Amino acid sequence: MILKSFTLQTEMIKEVRELVAANITDMNSDKIINCAFYKQMQKEKSLTIYSNKELPEFFLLVARIAATSPKLEDVNLCDLNLFNKAIEIAEVLAKAPNLHSVDLSYNNLAMHGPDTAEVLAKAPNLHSVDLRNNKLGEYGFITAKVLKEKDGCNLQFMNMSTNQLSDSSMNEIKQMFDACNNDLAIKVALWTLGMSDPSNPYLPTDVIKLIASDCAYFHTKFEV
Repeated sequence: MILKSFTLQTEMIKEVRELVAANITDMNSDKIINCAFYKQMQKEKSLTIYSNKELPEFFLLVARIAATSPKLEDVNLCDLNLFNKAIEIAEVLAKAPNLHSVDLSYNNLAMHGPDTAEVLAKAPNLHSVDLRNNKLGEYGFITAKVLKEKDGCNLQFMNMSTNQLSDSSMNEIKQMFDACNNDLAIKVALWTLGMSDPSNPYLPTDVIKLIASDCAYFHTKFEV
């Protein structure tokens, strides 16, 4: 099922800016409870914000308000240059009891990737994480490892593509997922490391077989 995603409207952006300027962060504050964005989020399952030039504190408050929604399942905060602020945002989102999917792509996480992954991994029902294009580089392997080894792992999809991963990092990730005997989907997501050639040596054998046998299914199911 594809959720209809809610995006901030102009008047709501202005409200949140004013709350940030006034340093209001208490979710029980009348000013927050009575703002239009808070009221709307109580009805929404999905939130998307991308390529917005607000300050990181703005997005942190947005995440805090969004996480108050008992229905929240899907959050997309893309291309916001969150950098280390992503750790705080991930920690807030992880407290949302029904959170299934988080997209933090294009946020320049770099060395903060592992810490962001560690707090995201606390989300009890997290199924999908998109961390593509975050300049993870040498931190790519530990970021993937933290997510894969979370307690009671329900993760089915992980996108780590376009992260300047070294050959050694890709090989370590391949070995880690080759040893994973649970859901094949998490192995299939390895193709999103940015390897377009099914003969690439870093792809797990099961993934190569799946690509060869049913490419159409692969593209439709995992949207790579």
